[in-house]
Amino acid sequence: MNSRVPSSPVSWRAGALVVAVAVLAAAALWPLWAVAPRGALAVLGLAAGLLGLALWDGRRLRRALAREAARADAARGLLHRSLARQGAVFEGSRAVAVVLAEGAWPGPRIAEFNPGAERLFGCSREQMLGRPLEELFAADGARVLERAAAELDRGGGPVAAECGLASQDGGTFPALVELCAVRGRRGLEGLLLTAVDISRARHAEAVADLLSRISEAVSATRDLNHLYETIHGIFTETLRARNFFIALLDEKHDRLVFPYFRDEMDGAFFEIRDISNPRTSSLTLEVIRSGKPLMLTRAEMIERRRDTGLTPVGTMSRVWLGVPLRVSERVIGAMAVQDYTDAAYFRREDVGLLEAVSRQVALAIERKMGEEALLEAGRAAQAASRSKSEFLANMSHEIRTPLNGILGMAELTLDSELTAGQRANMEMLRDSGRALLRVLNDILDISKIEAGKLELTEERFLLRQFVRSVAEIFTVEVRRKGIALDWAVDGDVPDGLLGDGGRLRQVLVNLVGNAVKFTDRGAVTVRVSREALPAGGADANAPGAPLALRFSVRDTGCGIPADKQGEIFESFSQVDGSLRRRYQGTGLGLAISRRLAVMMGGGIDVWSEPGRGSRFEFTAVCRVARPWTEDDIPREPSGPGPLRVLLAEDNMVNMIYARRILERMGHEVVTANSGRTVLDALGRERFDCVLMDIQMPDMDGLEATRRIRESGGGPTPGTVPVVAMTAHAMRGDRERFLAAGMDAYLAKPMEPDQLARALAEVMAGRATP
Repeated sequence: MNSRVPSSPVSWRAGALVVAVAVLAAAALWPLWAVAPRGALAVLGLAAGLLGLALWDGRRLRRALAREAARADAARGLLHRSLARQGAVFEGSRAVAVVLAEGAWPGPRIAEFNPGAERLFGCSREQMLGRPLEELFAADGARVLERAAAELDRGGGPVAAECGLASQDGGTFPALVELCAVRGRRGLEGLLLTAVDISRARHAEAVADLLSRISEAVSATRDLNHLYETIHGIFTETLRARNFFIALLDEKHDRLVFPYFRDEMDGAFFEIRDISNPRTSSLTLEVIRSGKPLMLTRAEMIERRRDTGLTPVGTMSRVWLGVPLRVSERVIGAMAVQDYTDAAYFRREDVGLLEAVSRQVALAIERKMGEEALLEAGRAAQAASRSKSEFLANMSHEIRTPLNGILGMAELTLDSELTAGQRANMEMLRDSGRALLRVLNDILDISKIEAGKLELTEERFLLRQFVRSVAEIFTVEVRRKGIALDWAVDGDVPDGLLGDGGRLRQVLVNLVGNAVKFTDRGAVTVRVSREALPAGGADANAPGAPLALRFSVRDTGCGIPADKQGEIFESFSQVDGSLRRRYQGTGLGLAISRRLAVMMGGGIDVWSEPGRGSRFEFTAVCRVARPWTEDDIPREPSGPGPLRVLLAEDNMVNMIYARRILERMGHEVVTANSGRTVLDALGRERFDCVLMDIQMPDMDGLEATRRIRESGGGPTPGTVPVVAMTAHAMRGDRERFLAAGMDAYLAKPMEPDQLARALAEVMAGRATP
């Protein structure tokens, strides 16, 4: 900065005036000089003093003026820099809109409009200068402006708020605004507006809210229809979308289906066919084929139809907005909204909103569709299982009913006088019937096992008696073939056990039966030993202690090829499945045996060599029973005295068989062929026991039993013993019949000794449900 200060005009004038006065004084004193030189000198000295004083004062004044000038220059520099900074802030900010409006409220007009405002409002500075500030505010923003101006006019500080601002294209957007006062001597002389667009933040919040609500809807909704309704409700709140639909691709049937369609004009819409044909046209198909969102006004639809042939389906709306539904880059359909009243009903940012949530909607729809498909598959599987169970139950009933007659009549005939040939024929008939019964039981067992419905029971049994009884079954066969059948139980194996003796017997009978069948010379040997358990207790023979048994069945038969040994435990699998096979069978026995062994905590293995024989071993876990007493040993109940028995049976052959058995036992028998005739007979006569078939015409055995128990009087009391004698032999049948009020249960085909035992038990009160 230049330190030289120019001379002030005031100081020069003062100096010139002093000099002029001095000269005039000298001229005036000239005559006095001649008269009184001393006086003139005094006056002249006084004038010179005054002249010097004036010159000194002027110099001081000049220095003061120089200092003031320096301060003024500094102030001007500071002001220049401040204005430059303010201008940079005002003109350079494009993220923040700054608008200066001059004039008292109401009606301040725009005096400055920075580039940020030009970008935010979509108009130039020149367009906006002089226009009312209120034009920048939407309806809710105008109220904010009015309240802020009133607050500032009362002397308040800056006012900040969120409100809607208006762009020049007619749209509105949310903004964070601050209004400051411009004050002068007359008070409020203008307003300074700063504004920031918060549309993206609001959009992100809206998307997050929609995603959260849709996610909650997926978890809470019961089915797809409810999910569609919920999504529509969400869009109605956020987009005012009265008209909304979801379209899904059905590529299998080459169509586009509309599982959800709500429209004010078209009501309902179901499908678009032949979608693989490029000439099939619709706005929804255009979105799906392109995989991009589409927003068209009616004018744009008409133009698009003229230029490309794209034809909207249904009533043409004023504005249509659709987005693809995408799952893992795969478009599964589309979602669309439309309005029939206003082309500006939806905004461009609504496209982004729909697109942002479309993936979540697609995932939700696919998830629900998957859940419904699983439920439908589950229902179909349950229906198939029910059908299978019903078929097996019906098959079992329909086969057991005639089998009961076949085996029963064979037994009755074998008890009569026969020639040797006749007896041989009847024995073959009986054996064939029993073989058929075993096939039926095997099929039912494998079905129960595969369905997970086979349950094990626990009962007391004597191991050595159990093995002996199995060996005795094959006594006749081994004698006929001329082979030996030996059995042994190791001495360290306790005799009294707790376990499912029936299933153990089934496995052992199957293995011994196979060994006998495939052995033509030599011997079959059965041995039972104990197996060490991983976590054995201190006293392995204590009552209740677990005990692992190993059953070994060795034969000297034909053996099994190595490549077949892994297959024989599969259902319906046989070593020789050809038409020329020598040994018959269903191929179910070993499959059932293996699964039963696993269920009993063990397994089954085979070692075999063709021509030298085989060794099958299976293990099972039982428990040691407490020592048996005399009372624990089962005894056959003594037969009851002559009884008067009411026999309810609708099958004539089975009725004749049961009647003859009962009459041979010395009982008096009255027959009935339906539940209603049973009730009539009980109402007329007294009987000691009722043998009740279950499936009968007119009234079944369950309903008849229920009415018997409800009856209070009559010759036969309502407590008369009722024995179910039925071909219903599926899992749960026995429990169901006993729960209905019956006292005992006999499954057909039945043996005479089974019938005698059942009668003895119910008459002695020993039948246990």
